Amino acid sequence: GSQALTMSMDLDDPEILTTFLDIGDFPIDANFDLSQLDDVTFDPVQDHFAMPQPIAPQPPVQTFSPPPPQTNANTSTERINSLLQHQHAQDTQIRLLREKQKNLFASPTNEDLRKLYVEEKELFNQLEQELQALDILNAQTLLTPGELHRVDYLRNEFQLQMHQLQLYIHEIEQLNLGQVLTKPIASLVIARQPFPNVPSKGSQLGEDELVVQLLTGASTVVSACSAIKGIITTENTQGRANDEKAISGNTQPLDHSLLKAKFPITFEEGTRRNAARMRFIVEVQLQQMGHTTTGTLESVNNSSPFVVMTNQKQWEGCEKTLLLRDAFGSSLEISWLQFANALQRQFIRATRQEPQNNSRCLSSFDFAYLHDKFLANRNVFLQREYEAFWNWYGKCIQVIRYQRHIGQLWQEGLLYGFMTREEVDMALSGEPPGTFVLRFSERHAGQIGIAYVGAQVNSIKHYLVQPNDTAASKVTLPDFLREKPQFAHMLQFTLLPTGVPQFRRLPKDQVLGPLYSRRAGGDTTGTGYDPLV
Repeated sequence: GSQALTMSMDLDDPEILTTFLDIGDFPIDANFDLSQLDDVTFDPVQDHFAMPQPIAPQPPVQTFSPPPPQTNANTSTERINSLLQHQHAQDTQIRLLREKQKNLFASPTNEDLRKLYVEEKELFNQLEQELQALDILNAQTLLTPGELHRVDYLRNEFQLQMHQLQLYIHEIEQLNLGQVLTKPIASLVIARQPFPNVPSKGSQLGEDELVVQLLTGASTVVSACSAIKGIITTENTQGRANDEKAISGNTQPLDHSLLKAKFPITFEEGTRRNAARMRFIVEVQLQQMGHTTTGTLESVNNSSPFVVMTNQKQWEGCEKTLLLRDAFGSSLEISWLQFANALQRQFIRATRQEPQNNSRCLSSFDFAYLHDKFLANRNVFLQREYEAFWNWYGKCIQVIRYQRHIGQLWQEGLLYGFMTREEVDMALSGEPPGTFVLRFSERHAGQIGIAYVGAQVNSIKHYLVQPNDTAASKVTLPDFLREKPQFAHMLQFTLLPTGVPQFRRLPKDQVLGPLYSRRAGGDTTGTGYDPLV
């Protein structure tokens, strides 16, 4: 059956997915005559989905670590592009089905209805298989931010196509039964949303970020419709599950030409670090199959979760909740690669980057470090292990997002981030005295360590930047580094197009100069680190 084929699909074979989607194994009534669908071809869609450009290669100064884990970039891109072509073809097919069904209902015949029903059931089952293929890809392949963006887009589009097809199928079934319709053949769906994310109290969504759409059967006409109302539902609340004061701008009219409504809502209150979701309701009057039907529709799905924060100190806890929901859902364990993909989505969002044009995402080396540090390279991540992971990682991401200049240092490769002391030693091996590299401390979550070559070649020392070096002294990390003669040349991290990392040794004043503000002072020592002498 189709389920067995899905679960045993070999994702290393680039031809399997196309064959799988073209053939399928659909449970069709034996009395129906299968109508063969015409093949629809489309031009490649990469022009609409620009891939992130690699950093221009520089002459290598120092490389370290084994080659990164395989990401199957070409193969996964081919699979995703194949699915994108299917999605575009299916959009066209669904529009044609609507016209065919509308015309057929004016003068129906049993044979034509059967063929149409079979075609719609075939397409519906194919969409189910395509969604499963996306789930397998997400669970078994480390995807780039651009690929993740397209996977999320496809999942949303496939689900919308399924909701539309369900209405067409239901319409034929009702006509076949000859019953007077008492319920609307229509669905309210969330067509676009910016979630999951962490909006701030008082912030407002953009005009096109949250869009709700009314889908109808092929022979259904909307004759009247109330404004659509959005309702926020917050988890773990007592008596405040549907707080009218939590949002504003949540009642919007339906555009009758597009059957869509836009919701530029404003978040008036925080959700107290609890996840919240949006759902929508509308009153409709429809003309369908010669009858007038009225009813209340509620959105078929709630929105993805979001957490509204009242200040930036809450951000880390809010993102902790969202990543847990996004990665695990209701599962107690998932594959490491599935978690890594959720982590990449969260990182791009947290660092305010565009997924298809990011300057520095998490690399395969970052994932290798986290995989070894928290899972000892096991392939399964248990939900109960998430707390310990986030308690360290979350503080690092909070620093990148909010501490002055740290995000810029990350983007420009001046803060390496995630590396072991052994990797630091390899990077600094053979470098002249005064050469240094920045990374996150392995033992002190959210604090930055400076590894540098002392007075002697290969005399590598480690200094932990203390709070009173920067924040308490009201100076930035670049100011602190400027004042210390022990630090002369900085290693800047880049990735070659081959995925091999390299460091370039550059004078610190050259790379940090634009970030300098004023003089700083005061050396301190950190537990397990060398003093600056």
